[in-house]
Amino acid sequence: MALGGLEFLNPKGLWLLTALVPLIVLYILKVRRQRTRVGSTWLWAAAQRDLMAKHPFRKLVAELPLILQILALVALSIALARPAARGGKIAGDHVAIVIDTSASMGAGTRMDLARRAAHGVVAALEPGADAIVIEAAREAKLVSPPERDRRRLDAAVDALPVRELEGDLAPAIALAADRLRSMGGRRRIVLVTDGALAHDAPLAAADVPVQVITVGEPAPNAAIVRVDVRAGVDTATQHEQAQVFVMVRNYADRARDAFVTLRIDDRAEPVASRRVLLPAKDKTPVVLTFEPNVADRGKGLVVQLASEGDALALDDAAYGRVPSGYKMPVTLASRAPYSWVARALDADPSIDLQRITVDQLATVNVDPEALVIVEGACPENPPGRDLVVLAPPEGRCRETDVLAPVMQPQLTSWESGDARFRFLTLDGMHVARATPLRAIGSAASLVRAGTTTLIADASIPGKAVTLVGFDVGDSDWPLQASFVLFVRNLVEQARLHRAQGAAGPLRTGDPLRVAVPSGVGSVRVEGPGMADHEVAVSGGFVVVPAVDRAGIYHVRWSAPRVGATAIAANLTSEAESNIVARPVTVEAPGGAAAAVQTAPAHREWNTWLLALAAAILAFDLWWLTRRARTETVAKVGKSAIAIAILAALPLPYVWLAHAGVIRETYVRFGVPFALWFLLAGGAFVAWRLAKLPGRMGGGRRQFVTWLVAASILGALLAVAEPELGRPLDRTTLIVALDRSRSIDLVSAAEKRMTSELELAERGMHDDDRIGVVVFAADAQTEDPPRPKSDAPPPQRANVGRDGTDLAGAIRRSLAELPADTAGRIVLMSDGVQTRGDALSAAALAVAANVPIDVVPLDQRAIPDVRVVSVRAPVRADEGEPLDLRVVTSSAAPTDVEVRIKRDGELLHTGRAHIGAGEDVLRLRETAAAPGLHRYDVEVSALDPKADGAPEDNAGSAFVRVRGPSLALVLEGDRGKGEPLAQALEATGFQVAQRTTSGVPADVGELAGFDLVILSDVRASDLAPSQIDALASYTKDLGGGLLLMGGDRSMGPGGYARTPIEDVSPVSFDLKEEKRRASLAEVIVIDYSGSMGMTVGGKTKLALANEAAARSASLLGPGDRLGVEHVDDHVAWTIPVGPVSDVDAIAKKIQSVDVGGGGIYTDIALREGYDALAKESVNLKHLLLFADGDDAERLGGCRAMVKSAMDRGMTTSVISLGRGNDTAELEVLSKIGGGRFYLIDDASKLPAVFSQETILASKGAIKETPFHAGVGSPMPATRGIDFGSAPALGGYVIAVKKPRATVGLVAEEGDPLLATWSVGIGRASAFTSDFKDRWGRDWLRFPGATKMFGQLARDTARKADDPRVRLESDTSGGELHVRADVVGDDGRAQTFRRLTVHVAGPDGFARDVALEAVGAGRYAASVPLSRPGTYVATAKDELSGEAVGTTGAAMMAGEELRPTGTDRALLARIAMMSGGKVRDTLAGIYDERGPRRFAYSPLVAPLALLAAVAMVLGVGARRLGVPDFAATAWARMRSAKEHRRERRTEAAQRARELERLNAALLATKRKAPPPGAKPLTSPPPPPSGPQVPRPPGSPSPNPPANPAERELTAAEKLALRRRERR
Repeated sequence: MALGGLEFLNPKGLWLLTALVPLIVLYILKVRRQRTRVGSTWLWAAAQRDLMAKHPFRKLVAELPLILQILALVALSIALARPAARGGKIAGDHVAIVIDTSASMGAGTRMDLARRAAHGVVAALEPGADAIVIEAAREAKLVSPPERDRRRLDAAVDALPVRELEGDLAPAIALAADRLRSMGGRRRIVLVTDGALAHDAPLAAADVPVQVITVGEPAPNAAIVRVDVRAGVDTATQHEQAQVFVMVRNYADRARDAFVTLRIDDRAEPVASRRVLLPAKDKTPVVLTFEPNVADRGKGLVVQLASEGDALALDDAAYGRVPSGYKMPVTLASRAPYSWVARALDADPSIDLQRITVDQLATVNVDPEALVIVEGACPENPPGRDLVVLAPPEGRCRETDVLAPVMQPQLTSWESGDARFRFLTLDGMHVARATPLRAIGSAASLVRAGTTTLIADASIPGKAVTLVGFDVGDSDWPLQASFVLFVRNLVEQARLHRAQGAAGPLRTGDPLRVAVPSGVGSVRVEGPGMADHEVAVSGGFVVVPAVDRAGIYHVRWSAPRVGATAIAANLTSEAESNIVARPVTVEAPGGAAAAVQTAPAHREWNTWLLALAAAILAFDLWWLTRRARTETVAKVGKSAIAIAILAALPLPYVWLAHAGVIRETYVRFGVPFALWFLLAGGAFVAWRLAKLPGRMGGGRRQFVTWLVAASILGALLAVAEPELGRPLDRTTLIVALDRSRSIDLVSAAEKRMTSELELAERGMHDDDRIGVVVFAADAQTEDPPRPKSDAPPPQRANVGRDGTDLAGAIRRSLAELPADTAGRIVLMSDGVQTRGDALSAAALAVAANVPIDVVPLDQRAIPDVRVVSVRAPVRADEGEPLDLRVVTSSAAPTDVEVRIKRDGELLHTGRAHIGAGEDVLRLRETAAAPGLHRYDVEVSALDPKADGAPEDNAGSAFVRVRGPSLALVLEGDRGKGEPLAQALEATGFQVAQRTTSGVPADVGELAGFDLVILSDVRASDLAPSQIDALASYTKDLGGGLLLMGGDRSMGPGGYARTPIEDVSPVSFDLKEEKRRASLAEVIVIDYSGSMGMTVGGKTKLALANEAAARSASLLGPGDRLGVEHVDDHVAWTIPVGPVSDVDAIAKKIQSVDVGGGGIYTDIALREGYDALAKESVNLKHLLLFADGDDAERLGGCRAMVKSAMDRGMTTSVISLGRGNDTAELEVLSKIGGGRFYLIDDASKLPAVFSQETILASKGAIKETPFHAGVGSPMPATRGIDFGSAPALGGYVIAVKKPRATVGLVAEEGDPLLATWSVGIGRASAFTSDFKDRWGRDWLRFPGATKMFGQLARDTARKADDPRVRLESDTSGGELHVRADVVGDDGRAQTFRRLTVHVAGPDGFARDVALEAVGAGRYAASVPLSRPGTYVATAKDELSGEAVGTTGAAMMAGEELRPTGTDRALLARIAMMSGGKVRDTLAGIYDERGPRRFAYSPLVAPLALLAAVAMVLGVGARRLGVPDFAATAWARMRSAKEHRRERRTEAAQRARELERLNAALLATKRKAPPPGAKPLTSPPPPPSGPQVPRPPGSPSPNPPANPAERELTAAEKLALRRRERR
């Protein structure tokens, strides 16, 4: 309900105004008089007349108490109706409010501004709309379910803290979209953020519009973005020292001084400190060293940054651990005196080797952090941290079965990504005798030989275990370098585990998973914001809730032996510390959502009205008792004391709850500070009520006292917004359903899932909830939690099926669980995890006290032939032989066909025979031309029955071939690029020439080239993905891009507002060119029904609208634009007018939806030409876009177009698709003097519209001869005399970008040759051409050939750094990138700072830091979303230069490999979280979780209580207590006494009657004795009950004669007067 500028959120509350009627009636009723005996009625004449009147009413008098009470009642009524001042509106029936709570929100007042903005959104909701609140930090969290109560929504917003976490908005937006998808009506997402996004990838919001509110102002910041701690040796003193590497970044525009200090956690004084100058917008490495004491090892380290004017304090500290020592303790237990392992260990000076026998292992003192290597035995409980067992005896060893010996097994494959196998290859290794291993449970195979395992990983929590199933002496391995490297890798892995501690490195937001020694039952944990508390151990792990604060966390245990560890948790996020706002882009049908601000919001006033009502009632009480005199005031009674105590009770309750002594379960307060007013109000009420007039009767006094107290204190208590909690026996079950491709291998999986959901729903209780999350490569909510009475939504969520992310499913399920119910998650999956870490996600469930049950879905067994891996050298020289090592796997021996491809081109086809299990095919190839090449190997069984899953029959490998630089010339006219190719070849380039049909499809194909030249290729000839790939190739992969001019290049080619223009050193924007004539353009867009078809996730109309909006952005203020959408009528979306507000024009265009019917071409042209005829500009142009098979009413259009042409209006036509009307549309364009475009791919429309707009302006090309002028010096023009250069015939007009260098200029200073650096690559632009159109004379100019050769060298990608070896592979749904770095001396570099950019299909792009995992070894993993080619380019953080490029391919069949159900992983998830392994969901709701509390607001009931108590109190004060009420108790007691007396008398009469009967009988028998008295009957009882008379009431039986009583003075005077008469 709305009234003027006010809106009543609860209009029913206004019904309380009807209480004004009884209130006013109380004031017009005659006041009831108390019966009192007086000496004379002379002083009581008014009262006597009032009693003698026949009418009960009197005249209404405007008394002050009446006015106060009316005001109080009106205030309470309006407060109950919840008024709000109307402001801006948030359109939508259902709104999701997503609030960023990441660390950057802690800068300044950003979080306060975010809360204020969110409150504005809540207040701006439309009447009847509901909203949900979602917290967006590292994970998404549903804070408030759908709610219409603004107060509850505001409370949820106020409870959000700033978390020391890296922010990621994508999960929160996805959760919001999933939640809103199941709701009808209008939906909207409102995102509140500071825009400082750590992950700035586009956000996917499905079809829900997103509104972005950006808060906070730019502020300077300096931060610690990385910290590494290593043990080392001081080269001068040879003493061991701790080396702490700190990377500090200054984000400010100016340099600043800073201090970096290092201290040990339990000390205040620093152990090292440095003052550094931080350059502007750059990173500075700082190395701090100190010599730790033995007692300091394992303690926490604190690094602090101090700089003036720092905006964010959360990132000014980083944490680590004091390393345990430089030398790594290694214990070797062997049976033989000579050991190949000992020989390899002795060569490493950083090892402290202890040699013992196997029998001494249980008695000798071994360092608890040592690497223990055992030969020929398998100890059950060995000491030390990491364990290596060589040649274990047959039987069970560490969760692995050791099988009978086999002779001469052939090695087939190994896990090259495992840290134990870095730097090495096992090719050529031979084993004479081995005892194969069979992994059980969590053990994993590392090295395989056919169907057997030779080396396995049997690690358990807290201990890395490696089993080698053969004696190295029975092989030639010790004679190869790979053996020494293997031993060294084992030592480095143990050294890393020793340095990191039991838990390893931790980032804020991760659950704290601490591995503890066996036998430990519980530990004590404490840390920042975490009090010391006990945590139980489960499965050898301690799981602590996800830490959201950085610092040192201490874990201690006392049994079976005392131990402790310190874990450092760090924020150290370079992206999160960059608190400058970045654009927020949202993938939505209408394009990216623009950042907007909400309109002024309205505000609720009910709290103030309640406080006002309480103040009015308090004043009314003071007015009532203002004239009380001491002699008429009763003493302070028990009621007043009780009222004061009751008013004071809530405050200590809140204090105790805040101190943690008690829990706020049954009652909680939204505004606790308002309880101080309640305390003061209680004291005031108790004080004033004690001053009530003493003449008021006792019962009436109590009645008035409690009513007045209830009215005032009820209103004051309502101000505190109390809520009443009630325990709910409610369970919410989230069922996560696996819909990855591997589920296709499960028989009737979909039917099984549906039936299990039905079984679970049957067992639901009334208050229970059930929800469904579906997952594969990602996770989405298909059915939000709902009660049994609600039907499930009909829609089905779509997820990418090329992957299985169990961790994502668990995280999404946790986000969906409401806070007021017990939760349980059920995973229905085959457990074949291909990405993510399910156990880490399960740790989050443990922290949330949510058990995870699992229902394994068993895959059926099918025959399969697959490619396990393809291995090739990472680098090779041109022409060098390459050995491709193809590992296959087959259920049985079979014949296969093998196909080899290079860069998609088939090289060879052949046949081979492969054995059962794993087998190896060795293929020989020759390294091709220089560049990065992809080799694909496809294997298919000749017998189709031998392969039931052919999708996994391919593998790939990338080889970087060294040699001359490779250039790719893309020329629109075949053969016209030859002069340019010859110029490059003269400089040493190898050149490949292609036309538009040979443009690389993605960055994977482009990565092999060092330079790409684009000449006269229209943007419409390229797919949008190809344009994106060219831009990414330049700025992200470090490639070189040269743009050549021409009438199909740059602006005339339609590249304006594309990624190509973004990386170009010149701009193609028409608005920057002031020398052209003004243009009036009308764009006619077909929005008939056929335009509703979807292309690449967008409708054809959406693409056309986007194209028209891009055209509008190209025009300047002097141009005129009109846009009409046409079906069977014309709708002028943008009437012809100036292009002043481009954003508003684009918004209007993109808001148009699909119409109906076909396009009526005649009316479209007629109205367009009529509008252009009214314009007075030089150039008039109409662009018609129509469906080639749906353009109607073309008759008469030719004459219309010709007439327009005669009047100076040109016409161009774009036909979407070749249809029946395409030919006629082409004729119209020719008659109209324009251009015709036939487009089959609607995604190319934006490029075509841009090209046509620029060409229509006739200002993008200048074709007059000119001589090149020399600009700024650059390498490309060095040594060339341009004074002797011939003239060029024309050029494309462009505008130099601010950072670009212009080496040659055309007429009027226009850039002719410009270069610049963009990203890690370079781009150049030559706005003329080098062929027979404009550059005909330059073909004979020697300086031109030299210039283009030098330009190519300056622009091309630089060679890879030979000191960095970069390699990558895909497994587990992730891209694993590894870099081995050495210095100039050949030694490993430990403190090199590298980042890697990963580019993939569909614009996939990620930047990650390569983390040090060992000496000179760096690694990173990137989750992948879909199959395709991924190219990784490493960049040095300090120099910003690319140091290496590699690639890997994720095959489409990886998800469909029939590996069998992983029941072991599912069981570990269930065990870790306290869940169960189930066969069915029947009866799952019978297992009830702990009860949660649901809260109901008490504001409305308290306001109603205050109003009713006030009215009743007024009645009690004015009318008094009626006779029937005053005498009711006495009458009841009298009636009770009368009944008791009658019962007693009846009993006496019965006894007397018996006595009389006995006496009469005796009389009849004999005469009465002498002296006996005659019998008499008792007096009769009084008739009717005896009712006591109240004091002062007249006697019911007054004496007949006045003399029988004492006369009053008045009666005596009256008697004397009668006697005188």
